[in-house]
Amino acid sequence: MSLKKYIWMVSAITVVFAALSGCGKKAGDGNDKYIDLSEYYGVQGEGTYGIVVEGEPLGTAVTVNEKIYLPQESVADGINSKFFYDKDNNQIRYTTPTDIITQDIDDGTNAITYNGEIYLELTYVMENSDVIYKVEEAPDRIVVFTEMGSINTYKANSDTKLYKEAGSDSGIMTDIKKEQTLYLKEYGEEWISVITESGIGGYVSTESVGEGERIERISGYQGEEYTHITKEEKICLGWHLMTNSAGNSAIDEKTENTEGLNVISPTWFSVTDNTGGISSFASGEYVEAAHSKGLEVWALINDFEYDDNGNYYIREVLDSTRSRTNLINNIMEEVEKYNIDGINIDFENISLEYGQEYVQFIRELSIECRKKGIVLSADLYVPMSYNQYYGREDIGEVLDYIIVMGYDEHWGGGDSAGSVASIGYVRNGISNTIESVDADRVINAIPFYTRIWIETPEDLSDGTGVFVEDSVNGNYYLTSRAVGMEAAEQSLTDNGIEKYWLEDIGQYYGEYTKDGVLYRIWLEEERSIELKLEAMEEAGLAGVACWQLGFEKPEIWSVIQEYLSR
Repeated sequence: MSLKKYIWMVSAITVVFAALSGCGKKAGDGNDKYIDLSEYYGVQGEGTYGIVVEGEPLGTAVTVNEKIYLPQESVADGINSKFFYDKDNNQIRYTTPTDIITQDIDDGTNAITYNGEIYLELTYVMENSDVIYKVEEAPDRIVVFTEMGSINTYKANSDTKLYKEAGSDSGIMTDIKKEQTLYLKEYGEEWISVITESGIGGYVSTESVGEGERIERISGYQGEEYTHITKEEKICLGWHLMTNSAGNSAIDEKTENTEGLNVISPTWFSVTDNTGGISSFASGEYVEAAHSKGLEVWALINDFEYDDNGNYYIREVLDSTRSRTNLINNIMEEVEKYNIDGINIDFENISLEYGQEYVQFIRELSIECRKKGIVLSADLYVPMSYNQYYGREDIGEVLDYIIVMGYDEHWGGGDSAGSVASIGYVRNGISNTIESVDADRVINAIPFYTRIWIETPEDLSDGTGVFVEDSVNGNYYLTSRAVGMEAAEQSLTDNGIEKYWLEDIGQYYGEYTKDGVLYRIWLEEERSIELKLEAMEEAGLAGVACWQLGFEKPEIWSVIQEYLSR
């Protein structure tokens, strides 16, 4: 055999062997693309530390005078939002269940200004937070675990790698040794998200870990625990819409046919300027009448007022410690004066920019309500990705009750007609809320109203409403009006229309055309309300709220009474 032919055969055999040895390998095995953890965690040289919270990077800590300091914004965003920066007084305000503890900036060593930003000393933060933390090296980082209680862990059943993403062709965060403990973040069929004991987060394959084990993760935090005023019986709250003081005389009319109602919430107060001033329709006679009927009064305060430029007063109020304090004092003065049993916060015009200030207001108000022994509740939208800044988990810790406004799925001024509160919308609102707040302190609000939607063809419209392009049926202008239950059904009856049930929506529906204009109605009545109440019962909620008294059919109360008696 010639040398040339021999070399060719050896080469061919080598190629075949290499191909065979690769059979069964997963894509990316042998990947050696290690992530630069110093860069990933924000380590910026000697004397700096990455901040790693539940496996995720959260800014950079610095060393000043041999002490480690963390950016206040990072602390508030991911470690403990109770460390609130009060720019009015250049202080840190730390709120407990019973007090507000202040720390002057640059007065001592707990809080300093560094490169124009506020930084908090490491032990000052951690000793006042329900967390576990450690300082790790290579790279230098502050590792923080914020999830306490029962958690799932796994042990690696072999040496493996921790990948940045779910896939072995992803960058490698670190090597994992057999028997190494991993904290579970999220479970998947092929890949699970985990955190090492040294705080590095990433993914391992499900094949590389053994059976899970639950452990108790407990910090050494000894702070005060929040207490709550809750009722043994289910709450049945009815909102009494009031636009002037004369409305107080209607309490008998509004409660005449009710069954099971135990709380009434008159819409008495509004924020009326940017210093925390309020308007009031409160009445001592109203409170006495309610008490004589066995009703508690949880007076509502709203944020619907705005200045000549269209700016809601509440935003400037929340942004100022002085104005927040003034607002709280004004509310508590009304509570004292009229013997009110509770306060219901209905702030619906908070923007992302003022989310932390809203949470701080609730915390500060809760202290005063706790001192007086009155119930504090707040009305919140159904949770969506765009309204998370309302801080349900944070305010849920301090409020006695959270009320989910389980309606306005389709609202006046929106660009599509539809149900005010389909059963799917209600169920999602409940389930997403009780992820953050204990179910026995969550109340779901149901609508006693619906909307008559009016679709006016473009050629018949005067331009009023929202313009909707419809390539199938023709363009139209959409308007609507809110009506009570009986008025909605009467509209169908007057036009000879029979309603029919929509199983997926959980409501009756009817439509008719009049003078070329289409009218559409998703009804609220006994059957639709019963479905909503069943969802609340299944979730173990604290009760029901009703917007608004006077819009319901009398028959609704027997449905509500049945729910309350279960």
